[in-house]
Amino acid sequence: LADPSGDSTQLPADEINGMLMALDSPAYQQVIEGYWQQILARATEKTAVQVLQDLRHTPNTTVVNCMKQLVAYNPTDDLRQVTAPMLSVNTPLTDLPIAMHKLVDHLPHVRLEGTSHWLQMDKPAEFNNILTQFVESVVNSALN
Repeated sequence: LADPSGDSTQLPADEINGMLMALDSPAYQQVIEGYWQQILARATEKTAVQVLQDLRHTPNTTVVNCMKQLVAYNPTDDLRQVTAPMLSVNTPLTDLPIAMHKLVDHLPHVRLEGTSHWLQMDKPAEFNNILTQFVESVVNSALN
């Protein structure tokens, strides 16, 4: 999992509803870009430009519907049922009480510092190294 958001159903309902109402308003662009700027904290300039460009080319309804689904979904039960090896690569931004690795006992995690939510874009070599080590550990475990 690359910097998963966690269980957003645990966030205060008034906070979530206010955000969703603002996204469904004429203030959409200002609200969504303000939120994206928060999760782009520590992004490289290249990442920030690309992510904001992609956001601006994504239809508002797509973004709003994704946000509605995100805040309504509790991933905990689904993750607890996974028996395959898993790894969560997190940034400090998502190291919150609702983080998946804090809600699911068997979900190991690695924290990648100095990146935005788009850690695979900010530090691709480091991110790929983490993935390579994880895959190698899974393969080695299967062979033993």
